[in-house]
Amino acid sequence: MQAQRDRQHGFLMAVSHDLRTPLTSIKGYLEAVADGMAPDAATRGRYLRLASERVDVLEGRITELDTLLRIRSDEWEPQTSIRDLAAELETLCAAYQEDLLLLGRRLDVDLGQLHQRDAVAADWTLFSRITDNIIQNTLLHTPGTEAITIAVGRDRDFAMLTITDRGPEIPADQLDHIFDPFFRGSNSRREPGSGLGLTVARSIAEAHGWELRASSKVGAGTSFSLRIGPLVHSDGVQSGSRDVVSSTYE
Repeated sequence: MQAQRDRQHGFLMAVSHDLRTPLTSIKGYLEAVADGMAPDAATRGRYLRLASERVDVLEGRITELDTLLRIRSDEWEPQTSIRDLAAELETLCAAYQEDLLLLGRRLDVDLGQLHQRDAVAADWTLFSRITDNIIQNTLLHTPGTEAITIAVGRDRDFAMLTITDRGPEIPADQLDHIFDPFFRGSNSRREPGSGLGLTVARSIAEAHGWELRASSKVGAGTSFSLRIGPLVHSDGVQSGSRDVVSSTYE
């Protein structure tokens, strides 16, 4: 019981800190403008832009917190539908291409292990939150010259979606803790974000009955593996390799 109370207290303290930090910045910039500390229009504009950016950060953190609390609520149920998994992944990868182009990064995609009409039941809005949060994490920690890889393998009736970066190794004793709320490891892989992105990703996966794990090796970067399924096939469609299974976005 005491351990549970300590965890709840730690969680609330972390939430308070995570929300207070951008609020303090917003207040500081707005007070500077109101008190005439910005000597010219250009400075005032810069302060207001910075305050607006911190509002975006705050909004993102509140959204992640809201999602996490809803998913962990006993009353929450995913709104699932059955869709073609490869088609959904191809759409997501096209969107990530835009992000990577802005950063001068490369995305390698290999969907070669998916078959025609491989489908899965999922809440697709939340599914994209899993991949979005992982991709954002990998973008923060992959050197600009290295590619991020998205690949899909198979494990019987399940698809194994793996997203790999070439960032710094996560120490073994910290690896599973990266999914804990507000955990920040020694290499600060989660420092720039809300501290909840990977927590939310795993919570969504578990709400679907899936598994999300991480592995990390020196010189090989970090991989996030999502076990999705069971896969189903549309009636009247034969299983077979897809015609277009891999691509590189750069």
